[in-house]
Amino acid sequence: MSVGSGDKVEKRYVGEGGLNGVVGGHDDGFVSTVKASEKGPALSTRPTLSAEEVRSGFINYFKEKNHTVVESASVIPYNDNTLLFTNAGMNQFKKIFLGQVDKSSDLGKLKRAVDTQKCIRAGGKHNDLDDVGKDVYHHTFFEMLGNWSFGDYFKEESIDYAWDLLTNVYKIDPNRLYVTYFGGDEKLPSCPEDLETKKIWLKYVDESRILPFGMKENFWEMAETGPCGPCSEIHYDRIGKRDATNLVNKDDPSVLEIWNIVFMQYNKDEKKNMNKLPFPCIDTGMGLERITSILQNVESKVNEEDVDRIDYAYRVVSDHIRCVTIAISDGCLPGNEGRNYVIRRIIRRAIRVGKQIFQVGSNVLWFYKLVDSVCHILKKCFTDLQNEDRVNYIKNIIKQEEMVFNRTLEKGVDQFNKIIKRSNNAGGDNLFSGKDAFELYTSYGFPIDLVQIMCEEKNFKLNMSEFNELFRKHQLVSDTNNFKMNKFFDLPVEKAHELKQKHGVEATEDHYKYEWNNDDRKNDMAKVETDIVVIYDGENFLDSIKTPSKDKKYALILRKTNFYYENGGQIYDTGVIQNEQMKFQVLNVQKMNEYVLHIGVLQEGKIEKNDSVHTVVNFDRRKLVACNHTATHLLNFVIKKVLTEYVIHGKGDTKNGDLVHTKNEKEQAGVNSIFNCDQKGSLVDDEKLRFDFSFFQNVSDELVSKIESQVNDLIKQELAVSVRTMDLKESKKIKGIRAIFEEDYADVVNVVFIDNDVEKILNHLDVNYSYLCSIELCGGTHIANTKFIKKFIITSEESIGKGIYRINAVTNKKAEEVEAKFDHLLAKYKHIFEDPNEGKLADVQMYKRVLKEDKFLPYIRKNEILDKLEKIEKNIIEKTKNMQKELFNKATTIGKDYALEDKSGVLVDVKLFDTLSGNQKVLEKIAQSYCKHNKLCSYFFIIDDEKNTYCVFEMKDSLKGTTIQADAFMKEIMQSVEGHSGGGKNKAFGSAAKGKGVIIKELAQQAVKKYH
Repeated sequence: MSVGSGDKVEKRYVGEGGLNGVVGGHDDGFVSTVKASEKGPALSTRPTLSAEEVRSGFINYFKEKNHTVVESASVIPYNDNTLLFTNAGMNQFKKIFLGQVDKSSDLGKLKRAVDTQKCIRAGGKHNDLDDVGKDVYHHTFFEMLGNWSFGDYFKEESIDYAWDLLTNVYKIDPNRLYVTYFGGDEKLPSCPEDLETKKIWLKYVDESRILPFGMKENFWEMAETGPCGPCSEIHYDRIGKRDATNLVNKDDPSVLEIWNIVFMQYNKDEKKNMNKLPFPCIDTGMGLERITSILQNVESKVNEEDVDRIDYAYRVVSDHIRCVTIAISDGCLPGNEGRNYVIRRIIRRAIRVGKQIFQVGSNVLWFYKLVDSVCHILKKCFTDLQNEDRVNYIKNIIKQEEMVFNRTLEKGVDQFNKIIKRSNNAGGDNLFSGKDAFELYTSYGFPIDLVQIMCEEKNFKLNMSEFNELFRKHQLVSDTNNFKMNKFFDLPVEKAHELKQKHGVEATEDHYKYEWNNDDRKNDMAKVETDIVVIYDGENFLDSIKTPSKDKKYALILRKTNFYYENGGQIYDTGVIQNEQMKFQVLNVQKMNEYVLHIGVLQEGKIEKNDSVHTVVNFDRRKLVACNHTATHLLNFVIKKVLTEYVIHGKGDTKNGDLVHTKNEKEQAGVNSIFNCDQKGSLVDDEKLRFDFSFFQNVSDELVSKIESQVNDLIKQELAVSVRTMDLKESKKIKGIRAIFEEDYADVVNVVFIDNDVEKILNHLDVNYSYLCSIELCGGTHIANTKFIKKFIITSEESIGKGIYRINAVTNKKAEEVEAKFDHLLAKYKHIFEDPNEGKLADVQMYKRVLKEDKFLPYIRKNEILDKLEKIEKNIIEKTKNMQKELFNKATTIGKDYALEDKSGVLVDVKLFDTLSGNQKVLEKIAQSYCKHNKLCSYFFIIDDEKNTYCVFEMKDSLKGTTIQADAFMKEIMQSVEGHSGGGKNKAFGSAAKGKGVIIKELAQQAVKKYH
């Protein structure tokens, strides 16, 4: 069956959820419905529910049970490097479980919640990619329905709710349900058998269908350490009227797990100890696609007659288009690293299936057209998919990927088939080498899992160990630690609970961190008198520290502090905590749960719990940090302004802060609402600032220069930097206020205004300030006026992933240092530009290398110089080539002319070519030309250039019968002039210092006379 653009194919069932759950009715040919013949036997009189009805039924049920409806988080985890993708419903509630949430925020106030979470499991610990298509219940993208309790209800209520919803709302036959519970495990001796859960289930289920399992099946962990607990799973028997107990947890498609209820009651530490959480939580998850397939009574068996693998292909394509549509919509773009590469792999895998099984033409672009179907089905739940511009943006991204992969796909498949054929012809052992797989990966863009699938189809085994070794050598090690906080200690939630409940330690008062002179005044008086309430060594709470040590680190918790803890991309303060008896150096400050930990070393004296102390923050360092933080706000504002003007207008034109544009301009740009130019990360310390942002194309040097210039203009305007404490809801009324939407903000927030008239802004909330001034939610510390920043210099701009760009910059003293260093280099190498025609190639190349290797130089000025150096280098090389060519031509002529002179009776022709300056290559040209026209006479030629003297000696017929050996002959002469020699018995080479030509000639002539 051949599929081209506009062709239609037969409708097929592609997986759980049917028409409403996967990809549905569209004229692109790839549609998914559940045909009547593929339905299972009818189940009672239950009405068939669509996926939308299943979803809304779940949400509404728990909404009626006083659960707060929470929107799905992005599939791109925010500020969480432990995950490639959001792969479970609990990810967005992780801060609650870890005790890291601000209790005054909306998230911190949650007691009961219900949601449907977009999830992707394709890479990392949870990876279903390899199984997609082989059955009907594995997906890379799915929706996880979940209900949550955070210290409210626990086991009994959660089980009651689950049973009631399944049997009374969804009308599932209770006799088809089996439940499991944690039956204990020798690997986990500290966690007993969960008999409480079993007892609760006995209210609803016969004991024969309540089954105990071990840690693998019925104990849930977030990670190696952290919140965890036993769980209870509900399984459904699709066939019914039988005893299916022996099929539970056996990967039998007729008995499926549909709901997992996790009783999160422990916190596992690094020593594997199970400590009870201060308040137990409920975390449940039920896959929408799976429960929908049951409620629609869809047959679970894969069609065994699918010899043409059409059904398999539909399952792969429909799953993959849903996955990449959602991922791209949430901000993940195909690329070469991390989650970006996962999305590229998924797209290419689907394209290859279309090529192989649907027989799509080599130049046909088809996969991107399926985006419309996905958006049509999911837009009611995920409203961002209703936006036409966003949909077109997603389609364009996938289309670009198709175009790129189509160029190499056919060649790669041909290469793969050649390798298979070669192996078969050689009678091999059906082992596909890792080297060949690596070539497909590097030369044809074939992801390794795609090569693995292709090998399986040909009954070949891929040598993964060989591939992995080659890949390891090839892979560039990226700096993945940039966003990791430098923590010496961890204060687990149960330890924090112990401090509060057992020791009565209140949360640290830390608002004093904002009380300092953030202008040009000194901060001599900005000290806080306080008490040490906790001494912590990372494991235990201590009463004292008796002995100073520069190696042993401790954490002090004070009753109140003015130290800034690391937060929001801003580095922590450093300084000293002291009194008359002791001095404690603060190296790091972190907030864990409600407590600020001052981490450092005891330098002098001893520390006792409850000691009175005062804090001494290094405010000189903080001022540099504050300059960089305020400059980051300016940069954020200017990037948004400059890039938006570039996209919409080309030259930049705003009116009252609102963008003026036409529909055609929007379509041409392929952006508007999808184009947000959002902050994707930042880092601020005392030396530099780093800012990551999204943009749909490369940022030109012209735009970078404009950004830098406009930031400096704002600095020169001496704008006031004001911090106002506001109610979160009130702050959101300010049009154009910037915030990181994935952050959980408290009810009361700090709003940072960079403008000289804040009152005017607050009195005119009808104005959009997006492109008029910088207004941001921020909990960091800032300088009082932009003038204190002094200067802003961008030191680099680079892409760190498709659609994500990073700017590094410096301010204040560091900017002055960077500029001075650049000026010094410019002065050092100015001779290159003063007379570029005479510029030395070595100097040009050295200057280029210095500029490229130094990461702290003005980016724009550096690139301007590099461009000039490239041109100069090119001119010098071109000129050198022309001169070399001319010199070689001259050498050839000289060699010929000299060869044609009378050589009668000459045993060895010794000649110094003093009319020509040249190196060994020039001398070789003379010799080659000479030999072409005089094949008999041996020769010893010499030439000088500006650096050395070069020699060549070749024995011909004229020396037949003599005992001369070229290498020995040359060595003897070169030793006399402190030179070097090499070669063989027939031809040898020599070199000596410049100006030795005449002496060498005389020595050679004298040596030759010995053989006459």
